Amino acid sequence: PKNSTTTSFATLPRCSNLPPRRKTATFTYNPISPGEPSPNVFNAATGEVIIDNFEPGSLNSAIRVVVGEAGDSLVKSILVIGRMRSSDFGFSYRYRNCSQIDLSRTTGYTEVPSWSFEGAEALRQLYLPMNVENIGGKAFTGCTNIQDIYLYATVPPTLDEDALDGLGKNVRVHVPSSAVSLYANADGWRNFTNIEEMEKTLIR
Repeated sequence: PKNSTTTSFATLPRCSNLPPRRKTATFTYNPISPGEPSPNVFNAATGEVIIDNFEPGSLNSAIRVVVGEAGDSLVKSILVIGRMRSSDFGFSYRYRNCSQIDLSRTTGYTEVPSWSFEGAEALRQLYLPMNVENIGGKAFTGCTNIQDIYLYATVPPTLDEDALDGLGKNVRVHVPSSAVSLYANADGWRNFTNIEEMEKTLIR
C-alpha cells in the first residue's frame, strides 16, 4: 500500500533447540498524523462531525462523503483537525443547523478568506487557530446568531473592510490572557464590548 511500511522480525519457537523464524508484516499508517489513524466520523444522533483525515483542498468533499446528501440538516457541530487551504473555507453554508465550527486545530493558512462563513445563520460558536493573521471582507455576513468567537492568535488578526460585518457588538470574543489588552486596543476588535480571557481548559 502507498502509506505503509514493511517490517521483518523474529519469533522464537516453543522448542529452544530450533532456530528463530523470520516473519514479515506490513503496517498501514497516516503519514500526516501517524498517531491518529481514525477515520472521519459523523454521529447522526448528536450531529457531531469530526474530520481529521483529508488532503488540503478537499475538506468540503471530505465532509460531504462522511455526512452524505441526506445528512446536511442533521449536522450540529464540525471539528476539523489538519492542514487546510484557503479554498477549504465556504463549507458552512450547506449545514444550516450547524451551531459550532471548531478550526482551532487546523494549520496551513494565515487568512480567513472573504465570505468564509456567509449565511451560517445557526452558527453560535466559532473557533479559529493561532495561525490566523488576517480576516477577509464580509467573512461573517449572515452570521446573525454568533455568540462566541474563540481566537487563539496572540496577535489580533488584521481586518479587511467589513470583515466583521454581520457580528453584533455583544459577541463574546475569547482570546489568550496575554492578548486581551491587544485586542481591546486593536482596530475593529476594540468595538466589541466583551473581550474575555480564554479559559485555561481551552488552551491547546
